[in-house]
Amino acid sequence: SSVVNVNQANGASGGALQGQPSWLISTVADLNMTLLLKPFPILPDEIKNGTFLQRDIDKDGCCGHKELMKLYAYTMTNYTLAIHLDMDTLVTSP
Repeated sequence: SSVVNVNQANGASGGALQGQPSWLISTVADLNMTLLLKPFPILPDEIKNGTFLQRDIDKDGCCGHKELMKLYAYTMTNYTLAIHLDMDTLVTSP
């Protein structure tokens, strides 16, 4: 079984698939995958005031503070292997 990790802006509440698009629900089910809903690990207003990071995080990269979602891959220690792929990744062979 594989894991799909998606963000949920206001925290992970309710059932894992509650409120998700139907195409995502069917894809996850068809691929025998587990969907993990995670809140954003940190929001800009939670970063120490006046620091470079707090001022500029939403100007960095394509997605600002949302880029930090990839940090969840490092918390998945109950799996033998965790692979993070950004949406701009092209897999050309297994």
